[in-house]
Amino acid sequence: MEKFTEYFGWMIGDTYDGNINLLSLERCREADGHGDIDPLEYEKLILHEFVHICQQQINPDARGVIWFWEALAMNLSGQTAEDIEISVTASELSDNYTALNGCYAISCKLGKYMLSHYSHDRIMEFVRFPERLPAETEKILSEIMRNTQ
Repeated sequence: MEKFTEYFGWMIGDTYDGNINLLSLERCREADGHGDIDPLEYEKLILHEFVHICQQQINPDARGVIWFWEALAMNLSGQTAEDIEISVTASELSDNYTALNGCYAISCKLGKYMLSHYSHDRIMEFVRFPERLPAETEKILSEIMRNTQ
């Protein structure tokens, strides 16, 4: 993974080249924030990356909607994150996602909400046409803040 220009120390898997690339379980445990990963969580990581492969097959464009890709990957793989108060703007999510404190926890909460309140067709619309999601992101954030906090 180090050949990619956007590699970060916390990364333990990616699908940048259309394949699932993972560190071994032992190497995962050496990465920032993953010292306690167990075999079950490692399986969830594989599923998480598989969701990204499926997303890429439908539409490889994740510009500005990385938070949504992570929201689906985390929730569909069964991964969990600490509960977090969401206090971000749509532009922060779309323009600066990886720099946000707790970005994966934010995505996990957003995804859980969307999967329980939006139809399958609506979710798939955002997967197929990610360019439609930025216009909806502020509305989604407002709904979540109103209904979960």
